[in-house]
Amino acid sequence: MIKSIFMKKKLLFILFASTSLSAQIREKGDVEIIPFIGYSTSDYIFSDSGNLTTTSASSITFGADFYYFFNDR
Repeated sequence: MIKSIFMKKKLLFILFASTSLSAQIREKGDVEIIPFIGYSTSDYIFSDSGNLTTTSASSITFGADFYYFFNDR
């Protein structure tokens, strides 16, 4: 019984690993456009003439990445 459970896990691992390996193949001349959006926030403490002051900063980032593949590797 332990052997069959191990074999099932091994078979599932091989199945998922093989699909993820072939998902990264790109042909010559392929183009990828990947949009992104992000938000970041931070708090920082600084000393202003002996007094500690806490200030927060936040920003938003958005754009797109563009990839063109010159070869098939």
